[in-house]
Amino acid sequence: MQRLPRLPSFALDFVRPAPWLLFLISGALICSLYAISASKSYYDSLTVIVVLLVLLALILGTRFHRPAFAWPWYALIAGCCCLLVADTFWLYGDGIVGGTNVFTSLSNIVNIAVYPCAAIALVLFFHRCSGGRGWPYLLDAMILATGAGLCLWTGVIDHYWDNVSLPLQSKVIAVAYPAGDLLLLAGALCLLLLPRVRSGAYVLLILSLVTIFVTDMLYSIVTLQGQYQTGQPIGVGWLVAYILMGAAALHPDMERLTIARRLPAPVLSGWRISLLLVSGSVGPVLYTLKLQWGIHVDVEIVVAGSLLLFVLALARMIHLNRQLSNRESSFRQLFAANPHPMWVYRVDDLRIVEANDAAIGQYGYSRDELLVRQLPDLRPPGDRTEFLQREVELLSSYQPPRLFRHQRRDGSIFEVEVASHALDFQGVAARLAVAQDVTERATLERELEHRAFHDVMTGLPNRALFFDRLHQAQQRASRDLRPLAVLFIDLDHFKDINDSFGHDAGDQLLVNVAHRLARIFRATETVARFGGDEFTVLLGELRSAGEAEEIAARITELFQAPFIVDDHERVITVSIGIILSPQGQDNPADLLRFADIALYRAKAGGRNRYAVFDTTMSASALSRAELEHELAHAIEAGELCLHYQPKVALNTGRPLGIEALVRWQHPTRGLVPPDAFIPLAEDTGLIMRLGAWVLHEACRQLVQWQRANPATSEMQISVNLSVRQIEDARFLDIVRNTLAETGLPASSLQLEVTESMLANDTERTIDTLTRLRALGIQVAIDDFGTGYSSLSYLTRFPVDTVKIDQGFVRAINERTDNAAIIQAIVGLAQTFSLEVVAEGIETPEDQERLSALGCTVGQGYLFSHPLSAASVPHWLAERLGDDPRADHEQDERQPFVLSMAHASN
Repeated sequence: MQRLPRLPSFALDFVRPAPWLLFLISGALICSLYAISASKSYYDSLTVIVVLLVLLALILGTRFHRPAFAWPWYALIAGCCCLLVADTFWLYGDGIVGGTNVFTSLSNIVNIAVYPCAAIALVLFFHRCSGGRGWPYLLDAMILATGAGLCLWTGVIDHYWDNVSLPLQSKVIAVAYPAGDLLLLAGALCLLLLPRVRSGAYVLLILSLVTIFVTDMLYSIVTLQGQYQTGQPIGVGWLVAYILMGAAALHPDMERLTIARRLPAPVLSGWRISLLLVSGSVGPVLYTLKLQWGIHVDVEIVVAGSLLLFVLALARMIHLNRQLSNRESSFRQLFAANPHPMWVYRVDDLRIVEANDAAIGQYGYSRDELLVRQLPDLRPPGDRTEFLQREVELLSSYQPPRLFRHQRRDGSIFEVEVASHALDFQGVAARLAVAQDVTERATLERELEHRAFHDVMTGLPNRALFFDRLHQAQQRASRDLRPLAVLFIDLDHFKDINDSFGHDAGDQLLVNVAHRLARIFRATETVARFGGDEFTVLLGELRSAGEAEEIAARITELFQAPFIVDDHERVITVSIGIILSPQGQDNPADLLRFADIALYRAKAGGRNRYAVFDTTMSASALSRAELEHELAHAIEAGELCLHYQPKVALNTGRPLGIEALVRWQHPTRGLVPPDAFIPLAEDTGLIMRLGAWVLHEACRQLVQWQRANPATSEMQISVNLSVRQIEDARFLDIVRNTLAETGLPASSLQLEVTESMLANDTERTIDTLTRLRALGIQVAIDDFGTGYSSLSYLTRFPVDTVKIDQGFVRAINERTDNAAIIQAIVGLAQTFSLEVVAEGIETPEDQERLSALGCTVGQGYLFSHPLSAASVPHWLAERLGDDPRADHEQDERQPFVLSMAHASN
């Protein structure tokens, strides 16, 4: 059999509403049937059906939700059973016995039994919800119910009781109904006055009880007037009340009605006091109505009710007095046992009138000594004149904690946080003060604040505090129309100190520099450590613009004296950038940026000097920043490409290798020379991405040429390296991955380093080069002969080739010393079995002379200018005598990469 498709969860929720809501809807339909029915029997039948449904709802709700305390619901079930029996007797009893009224009387008796059952349920609900501590709520409910009872007696019950035409049995039954309503009212009031009991089932149950009470009252009034008939609209009220009670039992919150709670003491709010006053005045009001307008009032009942109200009110006052006494006793106990110092002082003369043991122990006075002192006596003498009058003002009852300095009897001073609250002390306006010793916390906070705004190592203000003081100085300069200046100081070659002597020595030097700078400036001037080896100085009270330059010159002279680091003298110079702000109108960040630009100019001028910022520096810095941004964009946009310059055998002219060179074809600037952007890439860190790409693109291109022309299989590709790449721990992995991805043999790759690179971090460089050679890669020294210790490099570093700097080659025929240097280099290379490459060969004479001196490989314009990737196969075919099999149009695209190589001829 085919299964029906399952409905989605939201559809199931739609077709399966909550049981209690479904019960309410069904009850509303039944009430509608009653409203349109004029038949007595039809009405009575509907009543029996509703009562039966309510009984089932009570049983099912109690069974399904399983409240922890179910006796109140059992009592409601018993009352509903009595109601069902009474309605059954009323509907079918006369027919059973043949017209007698026996069952009608039994119906009334059983119906009256409903009220005690409901009252028992309400008492159990109240006892459970109040946790057995609801006496003040019960007293308030009894006062209100008694007042309502007097009105009910006068308006309804008394008319039945004084009716001489009714037999005693009828009187008792007639009086029992309103008396039962009074019980329901009292129970409902008890639940209404309880806090923290609000829930859906609670609201439904209260509405049910109120509806029963209102309907019964309307029934009694209509009956007294002799106008009641079965089927009148009043009957809807009972049906609605029963349905609301059944919905309360089915509601998921029904179990919350029997959860024990710890209730707070009732607050005598305005509305509660008003209700109690109205209820207590019912008796006198009824008696007044009797005297003024002759309304029939049962004086004995009114007097008895008034006496009961008086007794209940008295009990309520006794309970309230006991509650206040307990509070006062608890307050005194808390006051005496509180570990924090507490005292009470009078508002008029500030005299201390009460103090706890903690206060006595804190301040060192005896109780008698402390209770004769005034509040200012707790302050140090210097602080008493600053005593704030608002401390004793009663405009605000509570004063939040504030920090003060207090003094003990022995004269020691400590910091406290004091909060105070207004109170009445023995009929006198006073304040309760609570103190907490926060000396350690305040000291710690000041220390944390100092650390937040000061450099931990040097103790100088840090960048955040410098900016704050710079902002304040600008405001003063703008107000006083006086110039201010910012000095940006950087230590020259500080990295060499760290590399040569260790970071501990570098830190010690920074501390000594900070102390030396701090000694030469006034308190009105701020010296800060801006970061690393950078310091800033704020000169906020300059007499003239030239004073800043005089101070900068004095600083440079001050650094001529050596520093003592690890018991050794170390000399270090500084470069200083100066920015002048005539009236402090510049943005603080702009001032620091301008000073940094001036500092850069001072370093570019040779260091150990200062430079003053001017607009031309700003334009230069802006141009540099724009070029940096455009360079980053050029990498992404593919504006960079590789050109290639061959290396040939000097005796035969046969190509032996090729060097990859970078070019930048700027869309608006045109061809940007490598000298303009390579150093910028190194400074900004872009060289890491560019160098990795150059390596990958060069290797890929050589593999493609080798596959197209087998005669090139022995050729090598040379790639220049940056010092940043050598220092990068990831460089070896980049090389391995490049060879693996492109398929180029390691022996076909040669990496070129300059002599200046070999001087940086020697041990790391040797280790990196050794690992490269272990992979099978050859290493060449570029621009050999221009360094300070070229000969030592041949013995210390693992290299395969030396490239003679083109500066020696170009003048080889004019200067004999150049020829001697080249001959010496060739001799050394032959001694260490190294290959020699001569750069910058431009004429056949240069080629012949270099061959005669022993050079075997050359590179220069004589053989070829740098070629595009598309032109290389043609050039190789001409030199090697083989036709390339590759498509000559294979590399017309612009690669995304930059090489560290400069233009070479």
